[in-house]
Amino acid sequence: MIKYQKLSIPSKSYNEDGYIIQPPMYVVFDGATPLFNQDSNESSASHMVRFLESNLYSKYNEFHSFEKALHELSKAYHHAQDTIDYDKAKTPSAGIAAVIEDKDYFNLYVLGDCEIVYLNQNDHAKRFAYYDLQNLDRKAIKQMKEIAKKQNIDFKTARSYIDDTIISNRRLMNEKDGYNVFAPSKCPTFQIKTKRILKSTTKTIFIYTDGFGQAFDNLKIAKGYTNLFKSSLDIEYIKTEIINRWNHDQNFNMYPRFKERDDLTIIKIENT
Repeated sequence: MIKYQKLSIPSKSYNEDGYIIQPPMYVVFDGATPLFNQDSNESSASHMVRFLESNLYSKYNEFHSFEKALHELSKAYHHAQDTIDYDKAKTPSAGIAAVIEDKDYFNLYVLGDCEIVYLNQNDHAKRFAYYDLQNLDRKAIKQMKEIAKKQNIDFKTARSYIDDTIISNRRLMNEKDGYNVFAPSKCPTFQIKTKRILKSTTKTIFIYTDGFGQAFDNLKIAKGYTNLFKSSLDIEYIKTEIINRWNHDQNFNMYPRFKERDDLTIIKIENT
């Protein structure tokens, strides 16, 4: 028997995260805002995530392939949005993590910086993720720290000094030496990382966006993902702790990051 909990908390008046819970499919999305030409009411990333929420389940049932479904939605969204710019820094994108039940198995899928952690019957955690985008972000954070130290300024001020790096990194989306992520395209090339695990040996699965992942990453609520993700994890409590730490670090000095706060989304699946 499958039980689940979920939460999705926006950082603005709109949410660039999203989710699908339509058994046997469980998905989280993390939209990335284009770096230029943003509408103040709703970002194109948020609009694209709503499109994915509305269409992915039916498209998967049509093709019975998660990657094929996403490639078809990438082409459909590109065709529908005449204003999409071919400069990747001006293009919305989205990280995705998904779990699909398949008879005696769970099929896992990740793309971009969304992640999955699954626990065996002894509560031993394993992490399933792409790390290319995270590695680019760590290099940018390191650069931000060096500028803050050299200029004797806080990390929030130093963030404005690394705009060129952020833009250069965004232009690496779906490039050979860059990172894989969902993005609208006439000819999508992004590759989804997949894994298949037995239901009988799996107790709990967590599917989450990087906003929630900050709990064990830079916010240090837990020392590493293995200490955070337990079957007993209270996701509401961790959500509150994340928001409290963001709110008490207005200058980013305690927890260096690119923005004050992020959307955060998680689905907890219990296999009982």
